Amino acid sequence: MDNTSGLFKDFAGLISSEDIKMAQPFLKTLHFEKDDLLLKKGEVCSFLYYIIDGIALYITLEGKKEQVVHVSFAGEFCLALYSFYARLPSEANIRALTKMQVIGLDYEKVQHLFDKSKNWERVGRLFAERAFIDALRTKHDIQHKTAHYRYQKLIEQRPEILQLLSLGQIASILGISQETLSRIRAKR
Repeated sequence: MDNTSGLFKDFAGLISSEDIKMAQPFLKTLHFEKDDLLLKKGEVCSFLYYIIDGIALYITLEGKKEQVVHVSFAGEFCLALYSFYARLPSEANIRALTKMQVIGLDYEKVQHLFDKSKNWERVGRLFAERAFIDALRTKHDIQHKTAHYRYQKLIEQRPEILQLLSLGQIASILGISQETLSRIRAKR
């Protein structure tokens, strides 16, 4: 399968060529158009996606207002982690911001790999640990860091986000109002 080198690069030291061969038949290359839903709120997340090309938005609804809570870029994984592992309905939509090409691996196949290979099981644990640490870091930053700090960190890590998202979407990622974001930007 094409484009799988990026998929395995983060775990290169943990998995063997045999492990990769075991996973290859389960990997599906999928394409999404701009605004397609990769996951709809209320559905159980059944796919883990690795983004080859494109950008995905994680969106929650507060009444009728959409809030972007996370953005995934090419070279990153994309899924509703809680829904995927707990097998519970997702509380968010995952929508393609751009045309996307992804490699998909469904939940049952992930579990099969975990059952058949200690290496894949370890990769799954490390993947979940990273996601947990990222979630804790984000929560800590929202609770203990200033809005200005969070904005600076976001644009240092992902400067392209300023061209891709509206100010309202950026504000929702940062957990602040659009007015607060405008004041921060005016001080720069």
